[in-house]
Formats: sequence, structure tokens, C-alpha cells
Amino acid sequence: MSSESEIRQMLIDFPELQHPDVNLNKEVYAHFGLLFFGFSLVEHSMINVCTLDNAIAECRKLGRKIIQKDWEAAHDKGYEVAKSKTFGNLIKQVLSIQDFHHLENGLQEIKHVRDYATHHFFRDEIGYWGTEEGLLFLLSKLYTARKRIDAVEELLKPPTELMMKRIGMQSPEPDILVKETTAIYAEAHSLVASGAAKVGWERSK
Repeated sequence: MSSESEIRQMLIDFPELQHPDVNLNKEVYAHFGLLFFGFSLVEHSMINVCTLDNAIAECRKLGRKIIQKDWEAAHDKGYEVAKSKTFGNLIKQVLSIQDFHHLENGLQEIKHVRDYATHHFFRDEIGYWGTEEGLLFLLSKLYTARKRIDAVEELLKPPTELMMKRIGMQSPEPDILVKETTAIYAEAHSLVASGAAKVGWERSK
């Protein structure tokens, strides 16, 4: 897709970028944030996959019939191991599972974009910040990268569901997810109201 067509498609989805009072510098920062939100969704999906893979491996070590307590312990341990992995190591483990082999190009592409965005984007692309055309160009590239990330994140779902089906797991019912999410929001609201709220890097000191 050419830059011109990328920009046209982006402006269809984000018509506010054509508003006469829009601050395109701020929009680049905002869309860069959306890009990393997309990375976090892919990362979380891979953590889910690796958690299952780790839990299955842990249960196999037991060498006996697995009961619910065994699975819960294996799942908790598997999650702790999975969430400690880097983005690249998550990709390696996911691609070691046959059901995900077809996603190698997509996941490696995302890693390439993520590495560049993390370490180079704001320094190496500084020349485009000088004009409205340059900023729209940057926005269109962030937009296109996000679309690709969203597509790969969707492609992770079917093989993950297949893994779950093989071991007799089902996705949580929507009402359970709503209940759990509401509880998380309520706890966070309580912490903010009490002045005790902290983010992860503060809690881990």
C-alpha cells in the first residue's frame, strides 16, 4: 500500500485528523501509544499461550492422572514463568508449538516493528516532524502497523482455542469476565480514592 493510500484510509477511520485545529504533533504521540497498546495485546495473547504450554508440560512431569488442584498449581506456575519472558522469548516459545508455526512471519514482523519503535522511532524519524505532510506520513505508518498488529492478534485466537479444546478448557463466559473486570475497576477506584494507588514500577521497588 502506498503512503498516499495509507493516509486516505487513515483519514476515513480518523476524520478528526482533518480538523483545522488538530495538533498533529500530539496525535503522533497518541497514535504511538495506540501502537504499544496493540503490542501489549499480542504480548498478553502470547502469555496465555505460553501459560497453557507450561502448565501442560508441568502436568506431564507428574506422571499420573491430573486432578483439578494439580492443574491449578501448574497453571499458576506456568503463568509466572510466561509473564517473566521477554517479547522475543515469548515468540520463540509460541512458535515452538506446531499450531502456531504459520504465524512466524507475522510475529517476527511485529517484533521488528516493536524493537524499532522502542529504540529508534523518535530519534530516527525526527525529520518528518517539521511539516504537516511529514506528520501525516508518520501517522499513516503508525496506523498501518497497528492494523497489521490487530490482524496477527486475531490470528493467535483460533490456535489458542484449539489448545484449550484439546485439554478440555473453555473460554470464560462473558458474565464472568464482566464480574471480574468490575471487581478490578472497583479495587483500583478504591486505591485512587484512598491515595494509596501505585503503578507497577512503584510497587516493585
